[in-house]
Amino acid sequence: AITAGDGDYSFERIGNTDVMRSAWECAHEGWGESIIIGVAVVDAYLSGKIMVDEFVTDTQPLKEIDDAFHLMHEGASIRSVVTVHRKA
Repeated sequence: AITAGDGDYSFERIGNTDVMRSAWECAHEGWGESIIIGVAVVDAYLSGKIMVDEFVTDTQPLKEIDDAFHLMHEGASIRSVVTVHRKA
């Protein structure tokens, strides 16, 4: 694993078991979180078999993440999606 097991978060979404294991191993034992999505879940979402969009109550850019937390604390938003856009 790239992080030697001290990552706070890791994500896998391609469905490759070797990558899943690497994602799991790079997360810090005790508090690190490894999010394994896999291709099947993404395909089910894209084909309309599972609903996700209906559960998102707010979308904010990363620079406004404090606003997203404020809305959640107020109860005005339950699930916020924070978007990250990199400049090309």
